[in-house]
Amino acid sequence: MCNNEQDILATAQKAYLEGRRITVRSGGHCYEGFVSNNNFKHNEKLQDTVIIDIGLMTGIEYDQNEKITSKYDKDKTNYKFKIAAGNQNWDSYLALYKLSGKTIPGGSCYSVGLGGHITGGGYGLLSRKQGLTVDWLSGIDIIVPDDKDLFKIMHVSQDSQDANDKKLFKACCGSGGGNFGIILNYYFKNLPDAPSTAGIIVLTYNWKDIHNYLALKKLLDAYFLWFKEND
Repeated sequence: MCNNEQDILATAQKAYLEGRRITVRSGGHCYEGFVSNNNFKHNEKLQDTVIIDIGLMTGIEYDQNEKITSKYDKDKTNYKFKIAAGNQNWDSYLALYKLSGKTIPGGSCYSVGLGGHITGGGYGLLSRKQGLTVDWLSGIDIIVPDDKDLFKIMHVSQDSQDANDKKLFKACCGSGGGNFGIILNYYFKNLPDAPSTAGIIVLTYNWKDIHNYLALKKLLDAYFLWFKEND
């Protein structure tokens, strides 16, 4: 359990030196078990897994004048928002709305951690209108391998002057299939306005009661047509 950046860095270094597999958890919503599954073979040898839980590393910073910077950024890029990777959806939505009237177009499950959710794309109920959360992402603090000290914390962004840094940032915006390090903080130059109203329509049908599939098709066509015309 880690609640600050240096603690996460030290834990990663210790785990590596012990020859253990490193996985990261923020919200704990990995249904496939990639985080907590200890039965992982490397070169035909079963590897112990250490789970670095960053769920306690939370917090949001907002500056409407875009004066937020990362202490790891050699380019000193300015941002409006900084969100720690241990935040969950619900806490983030509430804080962003109260601080700035903004939101992220993320998921509807409140307890999903942003650590994995954003780098997975950050899809949610607002995505048809506002796109994915990574479409708004501007920079990240991330722990990556280092020749000198095993691991280091660095900042990469869409404005990074170093070409490799910029490529790493792009890769963290939804490459899929895994990650390239331990993300600590997310930075945004701007975010979409939070909606003032929301509507939910729930329709439930028992499959055994549906005998006419043409009628079902007509129902679904009408359902989606309504949302298309009233989005």
